Amino acid sequence: MWKKNFGFGFALSLSLLAGCAASTEAPTPDEPTESLGAETHWAGGWRYYDLEFDCQNASLKNAVKAKSQRHVYGFAAASAGEVTFDLAATWPKSLGAFLMVLDDVGTLVDWTYATTNSAKLAAKLPAAGNYWVFASPVWYEKVKTAYSYTLTAKCGGGLCAEYTTSDGRYYAKNFSGADAAAAQQWVQADPLVSSSGVNPGSCDSLNGKVCPSTDPPVCGVPISSDKEQTFASLCEFQKVVRKAAGASGESKGKYWAGACADGYCATATLSPPEVNSPTFYAKNFSTKGDAEAWLGASFSSNAATQIENGHCNEPGACITLYKPVCGTIKDGTGTTYSNSCAFEAAVKGDAGETGESKGYYTGGACAPVCDYTKPNQTWVAKSADKCMLVKYYCTPPSVPFSNECGCGCETP
Repeated sequence: MWKKNFGFGFALSLSLLAGCAASTEAPTPDEPTESLGAETHWAGGWRYYDLEFDCQNASLKNAVKAKSQRHVYGFAAASAGEVTFDLAATWPKSLGAFLMVLDDVGTLVDWTYATTNSAKLAAKLPAAGNYWVFASPVWYEKVKTAYSYTLTAKCGGGLCAEYTTSDGRYYAKNFSGADAAAAQQWVQADPLVSSSGVNPGSCDSLNGKVCPSTDPPVCGVPISSDKEQTFASLCEFQKVVRKAAGASGESKGKYWAGACADGYCATATLSPPEVNSPTFYAKNFSTKGDAEAWLGASFSSNAATQIENGHCNEPGACITLYKPVCGTIKDGTGTTYSNSCAFEAAVKGDAGETGESKGYYTGGACAPVCDYTKPNQTWVAKSADKCMLVKYYCTPPSVPFSNECGCGCETP
């Protein structure tokens, strides 16, 4: 978190403002740190917990006890604006309650104290970023036993509801602060929702957080621009959609894993009983969205569809297994291919870089195309199998011939 900024000289002056003299006592080595993570720093009598919270995770619980009466937490603000911090404790009212907020370099933002065991502080945070929140009894030195407390944060303004789907859609929509139930219902309405959230603040105000630099790129199309482009991460793509939603509207977009390609090849395979023979289609597109639209509009859910990065005629690997098929591309003649993959590669090659193609195939090698009308040929048998069963002689100058169509005599 922000440990390097913790050692600033605020403890004495600000503690005195709240009526609490700074303490130099140190914790005992075996003192527990509750369930909030390891205690990592001790300065001016304040115990720092390795836990930060924000308006999306806006509540935490802890306990005070002798030598552990005053606590500090990191608070991450997604945007500038008012945040209300509430401290509610079980210690006696006579101990009072103290709250204080500083920015990450130690500048005082706001503070308050109360003569009861609860306090509320509406702090106007000047910018998005990291802050320190201090919480304790006013008369902390009188704490002789353990007391529990809760600290919550509530951001002003409306709500931003957002969700992603398993098929790569992302939505962001603003709701008023009073419409939390409607916002929650909205994010749950899509049957393909894979993750969702309803967050305090407007959608564009959530863009203050820094996106992880290690996240992989995505290819996205925000509806606001309707243009496919590569984003450094899904987080960066979501920022563009949130910005388009603004403080009161809504927006959406579509994304795919990986950087955008310079072209896409959409393919579909139809199988019996939808067609008489397996039929393969290939078509080039400049955007993945167009490829998806074509597949969705042209083929039923029974079709096996795929979208590949690159042009259809780019080289691809096929298995070497010889399982011949007889394939026909468009209106051409049948050709024997070593297997169905080789036939599909030929269809894609026919589609080229910008076009489309289709073809169908049947199992097994193609039957030979035989021409029995040549005047210089006399046929004795019209199949290779029958030729194995007959004996014949040709009168010169004719000579014997045989092929996959049969055998006979041929005059040169």
